[in-house]
Amino acid sequence: MPATLPPPPRLLLSCSPEAAAQTVLYAATAPAEEVGGAYVGTAPRVGHHSRDAGDPVLAARVWELGAHLCGLGGDDLVA
Repeated sequence: MPATLPPPPRLLLSCSPEAAAQTVLYAATAPAEEVGGAYVGTAPRVGHHSRDAGDPVLAARVWELGAHLCGLGGDDLVA
């Protein structure tokens, strides 16, 4: 008898595939002034990122840490 997987938690299936696709399509096709650089939740809800998410110094630190953890160095990076 083949093994069966248990059903996924309900939280992972909180919307239909159609609703999920609508959010992706909205994010991809809405005017940049409306969604550019923003978090797009369930369409058409657009949120704003935190101040830290827009911090270029913090972004550089995260980039460098990620590169280090991936074993990349100087010549391997494209910035």
